Amino acid sequence: MNKSLESLHAEVATECSRGVTFILAASIYWTGVGVAGAWLPPNTAFIASVWGTGLLFPLSLIIAKLSGINIFFKNALTPLGVWANIFQVFFFPIFYLSAKENIGYPPVIMGVLAGAHFVFYHWLYRSRTYLILTFALVINSYLTALFFLDNAYVVGGFSNGILLMLGVGGLVLENRASEKINHQIQLQ
Repeated sequence: MNKSLESLHAEVATECSRGVTFILAASIYWTGVGVAGAWLPPNTAFIASVWGTGLLFPLSLIIAKLSGINIFFKNALTPLGVWANIFQVFFFPIFYLSAKENIGYPPVIMGVLAGAHFVFYHWLYRSRTYLILTFALVINSYLTALFFLDNAYVVGGFSNGILLMLGVGGLVLENRASEKINHQIQLQ
C-alpha cells in the first residue's frame, strides 16, 4: 500500500512524538555544558562537551523508555532522520580546529550546528517548534560569540538548555494538538 507523503509525515510525527525525547536529552546535555563551563577549566569543559554528545542518544533512549514513546518507529521517512544525525559526526574536526583558535568557539559552533540540523526535523515532523528552535539556537550562539565568548560554555550551555526546554514545551503542545485532532477524526 502506497501512502502519501503527508500521511508519512503525520504518522512519524505521531508515533515518535515529534522527537521530544531527543530535545529533552539535548536540553539536559546543554545544561551539563553550562555546569561544566562553570566548574571546569575551559580546556576540560571543551573535552567534556565534545565527549558528552555521546550521551545524547542513550539519554533519549532512557527518556523514551520511561515515557513510553517509540523512537524506533519505522516508515519510509525515518531513515532520513537517522542520516540527519549520523552526518553530524563529520563536524567533530571543526570543533577541535576551532578550539585551537579560541577555546570559546566550540560551544558556539555546536549551537549553530544543532540549530541548523533542526530545519530537517521541521520538515520531517511538520513542526513549527523545530523551525523556531533553528533560529533561536543559531541567534543565541551568534550573540554568545559576540558578547560572551570568554564564558561561552556557561552562557551558551545554560541558554541553549533553556531554549531547548522551551522547545520541549512547544513539542508537547504540538503533540497534544495532534492527539486532539486525531481523536476528533476518530469520532466522526
